[in-house]
Amino acid sequence: MKVFLTSGYNYGEHFNPSGWLKTKSSSAENICTDNPELADIIIFVESHPLDDPYFHSVLKNRLFKKYPHKCVLYHDADLSVTPLPTLSPSIEAWQYNPKHKRTFHYIARYSENETIDQSPVLYDTERAYLYSFIGSKTHAIRTKIINSTHPAGTYIKDTTGINSWDLEEEDRARFQAGFRDAIHNSFFVLYPRGIGPCSYRLFEAMQLGRAPVIIADSWVKIPGIDWNRFSITIPEAQVNLIPEILNERKQNAVEMGRLARQTWEQYFAPEVSLHHIAIAAKELLSHTYSFKDSLADYSQFVRSPFHLRNLLRYKKNKIKKVLRRRLRPSEAKKGEI
Repeated sequence: MKVFLTSGYNYGEHFNPSGWLKTKSSSAENICTDNPELADIIIFVESHPLDDPYFHSVLKNRLFKKYPHKCVLYHDADLSVTPLPTLSPSIEAWQYNPKHKRTFHYIARYSENETIDQSPVLYDTERAYLYSFIGSKTHAIRTKIINSTHPAGTYIKDTTGINSWDLEEEDRARFQAGFRDAIHNSFFVLYPRGIGPCSYRLFEAMQLGRAPVIIADSWVKIPGIDWNRFSITIPEAQVNLIPEILNERKQNAVEMGRLARQTWEQYFAPEVSLHHIAIAAKELLSHTYSFKDSLADYSQFVRSPFHLRNLLRYKKNKIKKVLRRRLRPSEAKKGEI
């Protein structure tokens, strides 16, 4: 099986998702080819281009047009509709289809938390918190958790309005270290959904050997993994029971954290990500993406007011750009008169 990695966008020299995936992988030499014609699978490895939320550039790409039968899209956008075989962390339950829409983990991010990547895994240390959560109010369930009263020995911090990528280098390092320290000091790490149903927090907790607490009703767990061994799932309607539930499981937390780290190493670490995305993409392509599937995907724009408004906004902005480009020559002539 040979894989060709590409992208429909120019992310700039400082961030290249497909390059990241290939460079970090321990199996790139055996899996990758530089010739799309010889590839069994073509994977468009994308981030979340804000000016193209529905990945039209991928659909218009010459490789997709020439080889649609062997193309798969990976993206990490929080919310999207994609009429082609897709792997993404934030596939929602109502979109999930094991034949062409599957959940996958985050493989690259614009702003990495280097303090987590560089930190040792500490199991046998004192922990101050039964559970912790650091995050912004990007969803009602997060707002409810942040605004709730939590017992002593827990840590909840609201970071609404703060983006690490907007901070100066020193402030960003301090901000990111705060995430790491809170995770290290916790038996459990809360993972409530944000704008999308998935969050980096889930995988950061696993990377540092801590048991994640999944609070995301519409997130479909990545298949092929026994999540019950190392994580706890709490329905969004039961967040008031978090202290009680986690107190009862506290004695299992350290072992769950070890299993979480083992699972991260086996399935989610950068070194193995290419191997697993290639397997997942091959499984998707074993099913024909039909015209009926395409209609079902496009119908989501009608079924979801959010996506319909977002698509119309995208189309409007695109028309404005075209009009501005057409008006520029005439404006330049006026200036010459």
